[in-house]
Amino acid sequence: MDTKKNKSDFRFNNPRLIESIFLENLQYKNNFAEASSIPFQFEKTINKIVELTNGQDCATTVFLSVSTGDEIKFDENTPYYIRVTMKADFVWNKNSIDKEEANNFLNVNAPALLLAYIRPKIHELTVDADIPVQDIPFINFTSDDE
Repeated sequence: MDTKKNKSDFRFNNPRLIESIFLENLQYKNNFAEASSIPFQFEKTINKIVELTNGQDCATTVFLSVSTGDEIKFDENTPYYIRVTMKADFVWNKNSIDKEEANNFLNVNAPALLLAYIRPKIHELTVDADIPVQDIPFINFTSDDE
């Protein structure tokens, strides 16, 4: 594949880590080493789109958070809490990418890209913990289901 010819007009800056939390529930009643995986939740936030002076548009900061819950709330059956958030800015040439295509990039490609940066962080947080290592599977961001 010719990377110059196939290079996208949709670009991003280096994703940045905003939040990284791992908390073990010390009141958990079972064996941590046998703790099953808690389902992960995904939350994407796209800040407003601004028009730049050079014929480009910019989504000022797209966030993706992956967590085991909306809040840190422990009971005797919850072994741990994890939350990792990454952010990046996305820029595109508005003459070559229309609003619908930009919206698709921001809602599908942007979170998929950020998830690729979050996945190893969650692995790293759990590999040193007293629980089975947690690996995030591939996620289909094209679905309207949250």
